[in-house]
Amino acid sequence: MIKMINEPTRKNINFYIPLLAAVLAFLFFTPASPLPAYAQNEPAPAAAYPISICDPEELVKEARVFFKQKDYVSTINRLESAMYINKNLSEELSGMLIEALAKQIEAELARSDYRNAASYNIKILSLKENFDFIWLNKLLNIYMLSANYRKTHELCLEILKKQDLLALDNASLAKIFGKLAVVYATFRDSAKSFDSLLEAASRDGDMKSLKSYAALIFPAHLDIKLLFEYAVSLADKSKTKEAYLAAEIYNQTAEKPNPQAAELIAALLKKDPALKGALVSSNAPGKTSTESVSLAGDSWQSETDTSMVVLSNVPAKLKDDGVIKKGAGRSALKHSNSGLDMALLRADELFERQKYEDAIGEYEKAKALADEDMKKEIDRKIFSAYWHSKEDYIKFAAYSIILLVLAVLFYYFNPLSFFNKEQYSLISVSKTLKTGIELLEGKKYQKAIAELEKLVDMKLSNTETVALFLSLGTAYYNINSFSSALMALKKVLQYDYENIDAYKYLARIYIKTKDRSFKAIEVFNFLIGKKMADLEMLKAVLNHNIGQNIIDEAGVQIASDILSVDPSNEAAAKFIVKYFNKVKRFDDEAVRFMEKYIESYPRDIDSRVIMLETLYRKKDYKKIVSECSVLFTYVCDNILIHSIFIDSIVNLNKPQMLISEYQRLVHENPGSIITNFIFQSIKSIIVDKQKTPQVEYALAVRVNFNVCHKCFHLNLNEFNNCQRCGSALKI
Repeated sequence: MIKMINEPTRKNINFYIPLLAAVLAFLFFTPASPLPAYAQNEPAPAAAYPISICDPEELVKEARVFFKQKDYVSTINRLESAMYINKNLSEELSGMLIEALAKQIEAELARSDYRNAASYNIKILSLKENFDFIWLNKLLNIYMLSANYRKTHELCLEILKKQDLLALDNASLAKIFGKLAVVYATFRDSAKSFDSLLEAASRDGDMKSLKSYAALIFPAHLDIKLLFEYAVSLADKSKTKEAYLAAEIYNQTAEKPNPQAAELIAALLKKDPALKGALVSSNAPGKTSTESVSLAGDSWQSETDTSMVVLSNVPAKLKDDGVIKKGAGRSALKHSNSGLDMALLRADELFERQKYEDAIGEYEKAKALADEDMKKEIDRKIFSAYWHSKEDYIKFAAYSIILLVLAVLFYYFNPLSFFNKEQYSLISVSKTLKTGIELLEGKKYQKAIAELEKLVDMKLSNTETVALFLSLGTAYYNINSFSSALMALKKVLQYDYENIDAYKYLARIYIKTKDRSFKAIEVFNFLIGKKMADLEMLKAVLNHNIGQNIIDEAGVQIASDILSVDPSNEAAAKFIVKYFNKVKRFDDEAVRFMEKYIESYPRDIDSRVIMLETLYRKKDYKKIVSECSVLFTYVCDNILIHSIFIDSIVNLNKPQMLISEYQRLVHENPGSIITNFIFQSIKSIIVDKQKTPQVEYALAVRVNFNVCHKCFHLNLNEFNNCQRCGSALKI
């Protein structure tokens, strides 16, 4: 259908195809006039996503299986996922995807789900490498079947704007103008409708096609007499060809022969005899009277056209019911479907114009011609029209009932009314509050809540408010309704900031819900200060302090309280050890505590290093050497341990002991870089320089390793300041 075009033009077409696809998507997804009820109420198909969504090969395998099983929705999902991952598809897979989309269009049309059918059609257009008018024409047909004339109009105009670029032939353009004629007729614009119809006739004079367009225009939207009057006006303006086409279409479409139309045609032919072949008879050679094209056919596999030639004969719900037979049966079904479509079109139009009673009458006519499946959809439309026709009465009745209910409620629950005076008295409040508390003490929490809720919106004294919301919070807590309990307890604290009972229940809620926010920690600390916190609260605050690196005396007190209840709690003991190190506490009590902790947790390297520093400040060099021997079995590359170890041996004035100890360490840990380095350095100082007086060994070690006198860090390179604490090195 598309003429041969040169390579530059083909490139331009390929450039505009994505643009045209975007326009189609815009036209499809923008809000339109309301669809018929059967198109609005159908749910969109939902397919399960593939399990192996990230494996393109698995997706393709699954797609092939689903395609063989005729599960086209799953096939489309798999292939689109594979295309998204690989950014493209092979020619064979692209063909499979197009065929699956085409098959799914059939299924959607059979269900009258025109929205999804149009969506799948647009996907096919985006997959086509070259411009494909067949599928574009199918999309127009779907829009017209769904009575979405606005989108049909916009898409036709967009195609006509680019007709030169798309290289459409006259037959294709005739189909566009024919559809525009139907669209303008629905807009009640007879001039534009007739102009478009004549434009279609001038480009392709197939009378069968023109009759199909006319069947959709007359008498559903326009009176056919207007076409004859239009032909006469064209003849008066000396537009001979246009007048002849209009008169001939009228003559072959009108139900009764019109002698005036025959006289006009004869006069126009006498004036221009060449016009006689302008229109081709529907029974011309190569075309049969039974020729028809269905949107549900296999037209994607061939060049078969899908124009609106027989659109008037396509039922609203496209199905192959197997009832079309040869001869008279086919003719009767064709006539029945045509009348059904016309009745539905008129009914839908009346519905959109809000003439609901007239629409119901037309739907009843269509129902008499429909099959069983179609009758169910028409019944839904009739119900919708009936509902809209009675909408004003229903609204009036609903508003009246609402006003009546509000009046009754205001009368009985107004504080100023006679019936409600006693409820708002002090005696009633006192009784209700007392009853609620008694129910709470009896563990009848639901009844207690129901009783206490009566007082929530009343104006009470501060004492009564505190008692009310504390009781409500307690009841909600006991039925595990923590959000309501929190709201009630926070209300208590607004009136009594230091209410211990409220804080207790708040803390229990925070413990149960594992809430460790700032508010929760604040509540825990309040109870700790009042000596009313339990073990879980103490642990929560301690863990919060450890996470925030808050090491202070208050934290030590919390850790001590935890250890008094749970002596094996490692986190609390370690917290105290860190506190001793922070405040530089090295008395006997601190040493005993750290020794006990290390005995329980020998693999806690940080605590053992803290213990090592403590021993160094106490100048217990022998114990340091012993402790380092144990530490080296756990960690061999800690520079601080080596610093204290070397300086302790130097202070013991046993330089040869360094050689023997590091020989052992090198043997036990041959892969340790720091141990090997220190061993080679010590060997070069002590062994290779035997003439050095023994009294200078300590100085030589300090000079070579730059041992810091404050933090004992072993600075392995030449620095003026310690790499650990920044203090000046003393040489």
